[in-house]
Amino acid sequence: MEATIEASPGAVWEYLSQPKTFPQWYSGVESATVTGADDGRTRRGTVGHCTHGKQSFTLEIVDFSPLDYVTYQATIPVPMMGAMRMHFTYQLSQVPAGTRVVTAVSEIQLLGSRVQRALATGMSKLISGRMKRRMRSDFQDSLIGLRELVDREVASGSVAAGAQC
Repeated sequence: MEATIEASPGAVWEYLSQPKTFPQWYSGVESATVTGADDGRTRRGTVGHCTHGKQSFTLEIVDFSPLDYVTYQATIPVPMMGAMRMHFTYQLSQVPAGTRVVTAVSEIQLLGSRVQRALATGMSKLISGRMKRRMRSDFQDSLIGLRELVDREVASGSVAAGAQC
Protein backbone atom coordinates (compact mmCIF):
# COMPACT_ATOMS: atom_id res chain seq x y z
CA MET A 1 0.00 0.00 0.00
CA GLU A 2 1.27 3.46 -0.76
CA ALA A 3 0.38 7.14 -0.78
CA THR A 4 2.04 10.36 -1.89
CA ILE A 5 1.90 13.26 0.56
CA GLU A 6 2.63 16.84 -0.52
CA ALA A 7 5.18 17.50 2.22
CA SER A 8 8.81 16.69 2.89
CA PRO A 9 9.93 13.39 4.40
CA GLY A 10 10.74 15.34 7.60
CA ALA A 11 7.15 16.54 7.99
CA VAL A 12 5.72 13.07 7.31
CA TRP A 13 8.31 11.33 9.51
CA GLU A 14 7.10 13.19 12.59
CA TYR A 15 3.73 11.41 12.37
CA LEU A 16 4.89 7.96 11.26
CA SER A 17 7.56 7.69 13.94
CA GLN A 18 5.46 8.90 16.89
CA PRO A 19 2.90 6.33 18.11
CA LYS A 20 1.25 9.09 20.18
CA THR A 21 0.03 10.67 16.90
CA PHE A 22 -1.71 7.49 15.67
CA PRO A 23 -5.17 8.52 16.99
CA GLN A 24 -4.95 11.56 14.70
CA TRP A 25 -4.57 9.53 11.51
CA TYR A 26 -4.47 5.73 11.95
CA SER A 27 -7.82 4.16 11.07
CA GLY A 28 -9.75 3.14 14.18
CA VAL A 29 -7.11 4.03 16.79
CA GLU A 30 -8.91 5.97 19.50
CA SER A 31 -6.10 6.58 22.00
CA ALA A 32 -2.39 5.98 22.45
CA THR A 33 0.09 6.30 25.28
CA VAL A 34 3.83 5.95 24.81
CA THR A 35 6.62 4.52 26.94
CA GLY A 36 10.32 4.35 26.23
CA ALA A 37 10.71 7.62 24.33
CA ASP A 38 13.64 9.80 25.42
CA ASP A 39 12.60 13.44 25.77
CA GLY A 40 9.58 12.69 23.59
CA ARG A 41 11.79 11.40 20.76
CA THR A 42 11.31 8.00 19.25
CA ARG A 43 13.93 5.27 19.51
CA ARG A 44 14.14 1.49 19.24
CA GLY A 45 12.09 0.08 22.06
CA THR A 46 9.58 2.95 22.11
CA VAL A 47 6.19 1.34 22.74
CA GLY A 48 2.77 2.70 21.91
CA HIS A 49 -0.18 1.27 23.83
CA CYS A 50 -3.20 1.81 21.59
CA THR A 51 -6.93 1.20 21.77
CA HIS A 52 -8.84 0.27 18.65
CA GLY A 53 -12.52 -0.23 19.42
CA LYS A 54 -12.80 -2.77 22.23
CA GLN A 55 -9.25 -3.99 21.62
CA SER A 56 -5.94 -2.81 23.03
CA PHE A 57 -2.63 -3.60 21.42
CA THR A 58 1.02 -2.58 21.53
CA LEU A 59 3.25 -1.16 18.83
CA GLU A 60 6.97 -1.37 19.49
CA ILE A 61 9.53 0.31 17.26
CA VAL A 62 11.98 -2.46 16.41
CA ASP A 63 13.99 -0.71 13.69
CA PHE A 64 14.21 2.71 12.09
CA SER A 65 16.34 5.06 10.09
CA PRO A 66 15.16 8.67 10.49
CA LEU A 67 13.47 10.03 7.38
CA ASP A 68 13.84 6.65 5.62
CA TYR A 69 11.76 3.99 7.40
CA VAL A 70 10.28 2.86 10.69
CA THR A 71 9.35 -0.74 11.52
CA TYR A 72 6.80 -1.57 14.20
CA GLN A 73 6.05 -4.87 15.87
CA ALA A 74 2.34 -5.06 16.69
CA THR A 75 1.12 -7.49 19.32
CA ILE A 76 -2.66 -7.91 19.33
CA PRO A 77 -4.41 -10.01 21.98
CA VAL A 78 -7.06 -12.39 20.62
CA PRO A 79 -9.55 -13.56 23.26
CA MET A 80 -9.21 -17.29 24.06
CA MET A 81 -6.62 -17.69 21.31
CA GLY A 82 -3.55 -15.96 22.78
CA ALA A 83 -2.28 -13.18 20.56
CA MET A 84 -1.00 -12.44 17.11
CA ARG A 85 2.13 -10.55 16.18
CA MET A 86 3.13 -8.89 12.95
CA HIS A 87 5.68 -6.38 11.72
CA PHE A 88 4.92 -3.48 9.44
CA THR A 89 7.24 -0.93 7.90
CA TYR A 90 6.60 2.56 6.61
CA GLN A 91 9.21 3.40 3.96
CA LEU A 92 9.59 7.06 2.95
CA SER A 93 11.13 8.42 -0.23
CA GLN A 94 11.27 11.92 -1.59
CA VAL A 95 9.50 12.37 -4.93
CA PRO A 96 8.82 15.54 -6.95
CA ALA A 97 5.28 15.78 -5.49
CA GLY A 98 6.51 15.41 -1.86
CA THR A 99 6.94 12.13 0.01
CA ARG A 100 5.96 8.67 -1.10
CA VAL A 101 5.03 6.35 1.79
CA VAL A 102 4.96 2.61 1.18
CA THR A 103 3.63 0.20 3.79
CA ALA A 104 4.84 -3.41 3.93
CA VAL A 105 3.31 -5.94 6.32
CA SER A 106 4.77 -9.27 7.46
CA GLU A 107 2.90 -12.51 7.88
CA ILE A 108 1.03 -12.89 11.15
CA GLN A 109 2.67 -14.98 13.86
CA LEU A 110 0.40 -16.70 16.40
CA LEU A 111 1.40 -16.56 20.07
CA GLY A 112 0.07 -18.40 23.11
CA SER A 113 -0.19 -21.97 24.31
CA ARG A 114 -0.22 -24.92 21.91
CA VAL A 115 -4.00 -25.22 22.31
CA GLN A 116 -4.51 -21.49 21.74
CA ARG A 117 -2.32 -21.54 18.62
CA ALA A 118 -4.20 -24.58 17.26
CA LEU A 119 -7.54 -22.85 17.85
CA ALA A 120 -6.25 -19.64 16.27
CA THR A 121 -4.87 -21.55 13.28
CA GLY A 122 -8.23 -23.25 12.73
CA MET A 123 -10.12 -19.97 13.07
CA SER A 124 -7.69 -18.08 10.84
CA LYS A 125 -8.31 -20.56 8.03
CA LEU A 126 -12.01 -19.76 8.28
CA ILE A 127 -11.62 -15.98 8.42
CA SER A 128 -8.21 -15.28 6.87
CA GLY A 129 -9.55 -13.77 3.64
CA ARG A 130 -11.84 -11.41 5.51
CA MET A 131 -9.13 -10.55 8.03
CA LYS A 132 -6.57 -9.79 5.30
CA ARG A 133 -9.05 -7.55 3.46
CA ARG A 134 -9.85 -5.72 6.70
CA MET A 135 -6.18 -5.21 7.58
CA ARG A 136 -5.38 -4.02 4.05
CA SER A 137 -8.30 -1.61 4.22
CA ASP A 138 -7.16 -0.31 7.64
CA PHE A 139 -3.62 0.31 6.36
CA GLN A 140 -4.87 2.01 3.18
CA ASP A 141 -7.39 4.14 5.12
CA SER A 142 -4.60 5.07 7.52
CA LEU A 143 -2.38 6.32 4.71
CA ILE A 144 -5.29 8.42 3.45
CA GLY A 145 -5.80 9.73 7.00
CA LEU A 146 -2.10 10.56 7.26
CA ARG A 147 -2.17 12.43 3.95
CA GLU A 148 -5.27 14.40 5.00
CA LEU A 149 -3.76 15.25 8.41
CA VAL A 150 -0.46 16.46 6.95
CA ASP A 151 -2.34 18.45 4.27
CA ARG A 152 -4.39 20.19 7.03
CA GLU A 153 -1.30 20.84 9.14
CA VAL A 154 0.58 22.33 6.17
CA ALA A 155 -2.45 24.46 5.16
CA SER A 156 -2.82 25.80 8.72
CA GLY A 157 0.90 26.53 9.02
CA SER A 158 1.34 24.09 11.94
CA VAL A 159 3.82 22.10 9.88
CA ALA A 160 5.96 23.49 7.08
CA ALA A 161 5.66 21.47 3.87
CA GLY A 162 9.45 21.47 3.63
CA ALA A 163 10.09 20.80 7.35
CA GLN A 164 13.10 18.63 8.10
CA CYS A 165 13.68 16.42 11.11
